[in-house]
Amino acid sequence: MDGGLQRAADVRSAVKTPGATGQEPSLIRGLLRHRTTATTRTAQACSQTDSSRKQEGRFDAGVCTLGFSIIPAYRKACDSLLSQVRNGGEIIVSDVQLTSGWRALINPLVVFWSREYGGSFAGNRNTRRLFKQLEQELSAVRKQEFFLGSYCYCIGRK
Repeated sequence: MDGGLQRAADVRSAVKTPGATGQEPSLIRGLLRHRTTATTRTAQACSQTDSSRKQEGRFDAGVCTLGFSIIPAYRKACDSLLSQVRNGGEIIVSDVQLTSGWRALINPLVVFWSREYGGSFAGNRNTRRLFKQLEQELSAVRKQEFFLGSYCYCIGRK
């Protein structure tokens, strides 16, 4: 079965099957399994040779959800995402990030919740830096934070 169809089947079966632990909805587990596969493919895309770069700028949009905080070479992965989107195309990124100021008190809790899925203090700190860079590199940027600033999305035009 094709990888995309397999992931879709995994999510459909996760919706129908009750959670094994009873602690988390099975839909979320299915989506997180999909996230891990997508993250692996993003990391593989970063290691492509220059000969595969001929197809740059062929997509209208690029999306990464909950991925950059667990990729050590997050900047290289983001550059790869940006290079695949045509000029004027839309970039959508959302991820967990560390908070600052008095809200930094929740950072250990944020890392604890995301650790099972590859989150770390370093990764979540990198995400915060990445959002600042995207605000500078993209135009018409819309950014919003949730959960005391620990989750953020950023949408902008290349």
